[in-house]
Amino acid sequence: MSTVNQSALNNFFIRLSQVSPVSAALREALTQCIQRDCLPPKSLLLQEGDICRSVYYIESGLARGFYLKDEEEITAWSQTPAWKYPWV
Repeated sequence: MSTVNQSALNNFFIRLSQVSPVSAALREALTQCIQRDCLPPKSLLLQEGDICRSVYYIESGLARGFYLKDEEEITAWSQTPAWKYPWV
């Protein structure tokens, strides 16, 4: 994981403020805990049975949720940065 560059951080707060007002205190608190994680294609964020303890903001690429049915991947949802709320 790496530090978040200022441009990416500003973009994140612009998108977040479209959902809810972002106070200076909230911005500071989030800035202290946000980490940037660049994942290679086809990476899994969670395995079956895992408990998600993070929120992911998509800067680029695609995230999708899927399940297996008869050993076939069935896509339940997908998300890209172009969506109004690019969080998973």
